[in-house]
This record gives sequence, C-alpha cells and structure tokens, in this order.
Amino acid sequence: MVQRSAGVVVVLMLATACSSGPKETVGQEIEARTTSSVGSTSSPSTSMPSTSAAPSTPSSSASSTSTKSSGYIARMEWVSGARGKSLHITPTEQGRTATSPDAEVKAWVEVLQREPKAAGISMQRQFSCHWRFARDKPTWNLEPWRLVVPMKAVIDAQCNPGGPE
Repeated sequence: MVQRSAGVVVVLMLATACSSGPKETVGQEIEARTTSSVGSTSSPSTSMPSTSAAPSTPSSSASSTSTKSSGYIARMEWVSGARGKSLHITPTEQGRTATSPDAEVKAWVEVLQREPKAAGISMQRQFSCHWRFARDKPTWNLEPWRLVVPMKAVIDAQCNPGGPE
C-alpha cells in the first residue's frame, strides 16, 4: 500500500511518445508524486487501492462530476451500466490534439483533481490507452470494475480489459 499526503500518486506509463505507439517500455511503471498541481479542490484518500481488489465506485446512478471546461477535459459524468459504473470523460479540443510530452500526465492529473474516485491503476491505464489510441472517440469511458492487467493487455483489448462496455 502506498501512503499519500497532500499530493496524489500518479501512475505514469513509460513510453517514447503518445503517437508512436507501444514500444518495449509500455507496461513498465513509475510513481511520481505531484504536489503543487493537485489537491486544491478536494483531498484524496490516504492510500491507493490494492491491485487485487476493485476500487469503490460512486453511489449515484448518473451524476455529473463537472461540466466546466478546463484544460484537457471538457466534461466528466458517472453513468450506470449493465456491468457497473462508468466515468464518461469528454475531452476538450486541446485534450484531443495535445502533443507535448507531459500532456497525458497533466490531463490525468486534471481528471484526478475533478474526480478523486477515478484514482486507480486500472482507470489510469484505460485513460492512457484512450489518450494514446482512441482520442477521436466522443467519450472515453473508464470503468473502475475492470481488472488490473498489464498495459499491453489494455491496448490489446482496445482499452477495455475484461470485455466490451
């Protein structure tokens, strides 16, 4: 278990570039503590979820987390589905086209700032997969109930490890 204080632990995927596709480094992970850019609106829990257990899901059936456009994320909304909750993320134009090396990390931090319940390895990997390979989808649907699998398996499953939405 990883302990956190004021910052959020962000799991980053090592890759050469978003547009270059998976290379031999995909699936290797590092943890980076982000303190100055996270935590102004809400404080996250004090520990990361275990990789063997599914993270908790929100209790509301379809609640909008935020409709305010800012940075990379235009809208986020929890939606109930047949298999459980899903966080539907609508990226901004900048979120669909950004190419700077740190844009993916900044976008994920923005998600966590707006919805701390999105924190989890499976959610981050689904987000990373959408960022790298499916930016043109209308929404990026992330499900906390999905299994934690290596990044290559997330990519092979078209960002939906464990079956379709």
